[in-house]
Amino acid sequence: MMDGHDIVERYEALDANRMNFKTHWQEIAEYMVPTKASIVTKGAAGEKRTSKIYDGTAIRSLRILANGLYGHLTSPSAPWFALTVKDKRLGSVDGVKWWLMDTTQRMLSAINNSNFPLASQEVYTDLGAFGTAGLYCSSGRDTLLNFTSIPVGELAVAEDAFGRVDTVYRCFEMTARQIVAMFGPDKVSSDVAKAAETVAQKDKKFEIIHAVYPREDREEGKIDQRNKAIASLYVERASNATLAEEGYDNFPYMVPRWAKDSGEVYGRSPGMDALPDVKMINRMKKDFLRATQKMIDPPLMVSDEMKMRGIRTSPGAIVYYRSGGEKPEAMKFGGDYQMAVDLELRTAQAIREAFFADLFMLLAQKPQNQMTATEVLERVEEKLVLLGPTMGRLQAEFYNPLLNSVFGIMWSAGMILPPPREMAGAGLEIE
Repeated sequence: MMDGHDIVERYEALDANRMNFKTHWQEIAEYMVPTKASIVTKGAAGEKRTSKIYDGTAIRSLRILANGLYGHLTSPSAPWFALTVKDKRLGSVDGVKWWLMDTTQRMLSAINNSNFPLASQEVYTDLGAFGTAGLYCSSGRDTLLNFTSIPVGELAVAEDAFGRVDTVYRCFEMTARQIVAMFGPDKVSSDVAKAAETVAQKDKKFEIIHAVYPREDREEGKIDQRNKAIASLYVERASNATLAEEGYDNFPYMVPRWAKDSGEVYGRSPGMDALPDVKMINRMKKDFLRATQKMIDPPLMVSDEMKMRGIRTSPGAIVYYRSGGEKPEAMKFGGDYQMAVDLELRTAQAIREAFFADLFMLLAQKPQNQMTATEVLERVEEKLVLLGPTMGRLQAEFYNPLLNSVFGIMWSAGMILPPPREMAGAGLEIE
């Protein structure tokens, strides 16, 4: 069995393996999701994080991608999944058909009555920006289900032999008061206990590691928390103190990847593809602002004899100059401004295409010639082909594990009716 020291040691090894990704994520966040730009650089609360942004094309395009995925794939206004059985012949049996429909409806209702819509929006944003996202599914206090979107900077993961994420080490901060309230005063380290008892230090933050991984030291025949298939340990990082040891029947973390290169654990994203164009368009916009300022309020050329007299440049000012002498005049600039504008427009379009904004905005566009519904559908299907591989990965790494966890929580809570006898031994599938 792993102790607190082993957990911290494993986390630090996993964290070292993702250092290049963390640097990449930080740069993406600074240009595309400034509210999440604290992956490597830890800024103060309320600190301004938009100093590098001069153009909002990437921010808007990422928002369109996240909203489009949410609205088309997991919208609460329409059923987006259904339970079926592996043996399709059983699906035509009346009792089986009714149970599948009833269970599907119960699961949809529980998901829609939870905070899943808010959490899934964060997941789609992280997928588009960083290529990796995290979602934690658990029982809720006020609702049956509770979902927590995990910042990508907190996730250190590992895969099994089949390329599936089966190990998650999440490092996050909690205040001393929160730690004591969650785990009890007898479990925490002396540093945390002392801080929790001191008025001025109750809100002092400490790093906590939540380690979830396949349990290898189970005792056969036992089904208590310490013998479930999935181990769960909470550990104080600084003191190595084990705060809690629990277990799960289903893996509670969903870690979908947008795309993945062979040999890598973390995903690749549209944000990574668009980053060169995003950095370039921000630099161009900064230069355009300087050029526009020079055109609107250009430097003046005057004779050196006026050096001591000064020039009035305020609106309506009267400028005196010697009769026959040189008049002050604006400095003229060269360069093809229109060519620069055209390059900016092409770069902005490339960014929108990287985030598939043209796909999700297709129905909102006004074509020159009125399209029929069939033509619109054909254009949408043509563009959806580009998202095919990503949709398959989301099915395997996000929706299937998510619904398995939801089913398990609802079954344990007695919120799902017993299946009919005909389904004995028949496996469930998700469409």
